[in-house]
Amino acid sequence: MRDLVDYLVRPDASLREVIQIIDRGAAQIALVVDAKNKLLGVITDGDIRRAMLRNESLMGLAESIMFRDFRALPTTATEEEALAFMRLEKLHQIPAIDEQGRLVRLFLLEELIKPKKTPKPSRHYGRRRGQAFAPTYTGLPQADAACWRKAAARNHSGAVH
Repeated sequence: MRDLVDYLVRPDASLREVIQIIDRGAAQIALVVDAKNKLLGVITDGDIRRAMLRNESLMGLAESIMFRDFRALPTTATEEEALAFMRLEKLHQIPAIDEQGRLVRLFLLEELIKPKKTPKPSRHYGRRRGQAFAPTYTGLPQADAACWRKAAARNHSGAVH
């Protein structure tokens, strides 16, 4: 997850600076905030393209093209709620703001749909009675661990090769 600062611009930033922020943040968005971190508007890469088609200067100001009627979630929104809202509204990103309108978080669709990492079962070698080192399995459901032990016993006769 990137730092929120990577997406922030001031209203008096040039369009060139906005493009650099969007490129650096890699989320196709820049968040326009004031000195108190109040979210004033958003600028997407699409807004930049439309500004270029209107022959806006790269020295123009962010506030001249920012979208002021943006959608935002409250700070209490969970990742599941954000994902559901983003899918419903076909959004790739959505900011979360507090009661004063200050930016708290940016939910990114790409991060929310990434599969969560689950711990993989580990195979340890431990001493069994009367044997050299034989594998033991942890992190597996009991039935799976028993199957692995039986397979190891069949294939290796309890010995490690």
